[in-house]
Amino acid sequence: MVDKIWFPKATYRADNLQTQMLYCGQNQEVHVASAINPNMPRFLADQANYPTDYITAFAPYPVNEKGQTNYMSGVSPFSHSGICRGCQDMDAAWAFLKWYSTYGVKYLVAAGHQPNWIGTDPADAVSLLFGSEEEAAKIIDIDSFKRVVGVSTNPSYYEDVLTAYSDINSLVVEYSMYALNDTMDVDEALNTLTELANEAIADAN
Repeated sequence: MVDKIWFPKATYRADNLQTQMLYCGQNQEVHVASAINPNMPRFLADQANYPTDYITAFAPYPVNEKGQTNYMSGVSPFSHSGICRGCQDMDAAWAFLKWYSTYGVKYLVAAGHQPNWIGTDPADAVSLLFGSEEEAAKIIDIDSFKRVVGVSTNPSYYEDVLTAYSDINSLVVEYSMYALNDTMDVDEALNTLTELANEAIADAN
């Protein structure tokens, strides 16, 4: 943002810009050469609407210091499945839920979600998205995809400290917007956010 390489959030909203639009060249005025978007593979597979004339490779999120464990390299929980109260056929629902949470979870890749069951083979995601590895190789770098995307055996994280979670989440959204819109500079927004978040935690305790 200091180097003015970040779009103003107002521009994103006014023009309804989305990451895949810029990365796949749908915006003729601006084209980005890299993007951070875990949903990108599903758009790359849709070459009719998001055509590319280059091969996309994948890289893990960076760490702050060399040698650190990269907890962003695995698959973090995004949603949960369950059985409704009053289910008419509990056995059938339970059988489906077990399949859906294990072997069936790979099908979520078509919607941009990365399967987090450790028995999922990344090669299955390639075939489901692109039809075959041969077709995928025309669009993506297969080796880096399998090494980076949806590798459920890599380290990941989940939230287990939930004190004042809703309040803090609202603060993060609010003060991130201030920084993105240049209403506040980044340091001011982060410092204010930290102060208010600490107050919310203290009030909750």
